[in-house]
Amino acid sequence: NKVVATVTYRLPESIAVAVKDIAPFIPGQIVQLAASGVKFEVGSVKALPDKDNPNAGTVVGVLISNIIFEQAAYQQNDQLVSPLGASAQTNLPGKADPGSPTIQWQEEFFSSRQGYPESVSYDRGRLIFTAFPQATNAILWSQIGSPNSFWIDTVAASTQPGAGGNADSAIFELVSGSQDIFFVQGWQQGQFVFTRRGVYYIPASQQYPVQPGNITFERISDDGIANVRPITLNDAMLFINSELNRIAAVRPTGSYTRPFLTQDVSDMHTDLFTGPVHITVTTGDGYRPERMVYVVNKDGSVVVGKAAFGSEGQPLFIGWSPWVSNGTVTWLSARGPSVFYTTVYNYGDVAYAACETGTEQVYLDHALLVNGNNGKATPPDGKGIFYQAPAGTMVTLMDFNLDYGERAIDENGFIIPYPGEDLSSPTLVAGFYTPSIYRPFSYFDRNGDRTKRISIDRISINVEQATDFMLGNKTFTTSVFGADGTVQPKLLDGTFRIRTLGRSWNQSVDVIKHRPGPITVCELSLEVSN
Repeated sequence: NKVVATVTYRLPESIAVAVKDIAPFIPGQIVQLAASGVKFEVGSVKALPDKDNPNAGTVVGVLISNIIFEQAAYQQNDQLVSPLGASAQTNLPGKADPGSPTIQWQEEFFSSRQGYPESVSYDRGRLIFTAFPQATNAILWSQIGSPNSFWIDTVAASTQPGAGGNADSAIFELVSGSQDIFFVQGWQQGQFVFTRRGVYYIPASQQYPVQPGNITFERISDDGIANVRPITLNDAMLFINSELNRIAAVRPTGSYTRPFLTQDVSDMHTDLFTGPVHITVTTGDGYRPERMVYVVNKDGSVVVGKAAFGSEGQPLFIGWSPWVSNGTVTWLSARGPSVFYTTVYNYGDVAYAACETGTEQVYLDHALLVNGNNGKATPPDGKGIFYQAPAGTMVTLMDFNLDYGERAIDENGFIIPYPGEDLSSPTLVAGFYTPSIYRPFSYFDRNGDRTKRISIDRISINVEQATDFMLGNKTFTTSVFGADGTVQPKLLDGTFRIRTLGRSWNQSVDVIKHRPGPITVCELSLEVSN
């Protein structure tokens, strides 16, 4: 069969060299003229004997050291050298007819035909591609400082300065025995390769840089990861396992023989992770100096963990808890202490997306100023701020820490006030509130005896700057009989106690923030008896 192809750039020209002896030359060889240094691939060998040279002939091939034939580059009395020997040339080389046969074929590794990589990262001056559909265990690094240069074959080194085995050349590697390489990320003294079958470490340092011929893969864990990009958090790198039900961390050990290992950081909380699709982290530079980890589940819920660091900087993660709201979170991103949510709200047959930011001083979801400018969320003329929601939808009103309770909206999205009520405050906010529930562990090993029921005799909680909350079935409120309900409440500070009755195998108590507003729980104590 005959195949016709269109090439969009200039092909190398052909050369013909007359030699005294054609015996050392075979089609397919890479040969070189010794004096001029010109290389070409032998395409054909033709015998042209004469009385003085019975083995004389012509060697024809395709140039590979340059693509243009320049007569001035060649010398008299040169030798043509092949892997099998050499022969003197009998005349200056000449330009041959185009179209000489070749067995060298350089095809693009990734293209619209072969497929494109699905993952990209950047580290140590190199752009890194992986997750290739045509080779799922391949990693491709660009030339240092040249993110569009990926020449990796030595044949191209003569015309592409970045190709070959130089220290700054592009690199192509296959990870043996590991399929589905999802991500390559630089961190600390090396790069980390996250695959479906484990996590690998590529050492990198000033004495041992990432360069061709200098790549080694050290397996540090057999934990397969999910196709969710890992994140770095101070002295840890967090990733989601392949079963999508736990969070693990890569962390340094300080050991020379085993510099890194992995550690589960979501023990006893695997039920919270239901098909996570994204993970991100905030820094401790916000209103409160806390490092928070956010995981978005496939069902739109969010799981949040607070990170605390123990001795020698080793990470400990405590307080994993679910965050559920009226909206469905499809994605979130973080920059410094700020978190940005892409949220979908459903009102019957109507759904719309919103971009929201999280703040510790706003206590409602989809919070909007009732009497102020909401930027691009400002409704059109003649409409209220919740004009996209159906009539009768209940929203919660707050003015700083003052809780107005719930109000309905009319068919145009305006809030319906109570008769004679003044809702003209410029700082009045409306939104949706979902109660927060904290349920501490209260069942203990009791020296291995699990056959007895326990009783929680007394519960005490110490809070600061809090509005209304519930401890068990008792409500603690800022409302005081006879006080003016239109002014900011006096926040609760101190210790509050309750007693409970009955016994159970795993008796517990809930701290419920049933109304919006601030609360800081300093301590929760349980007095438990058998």
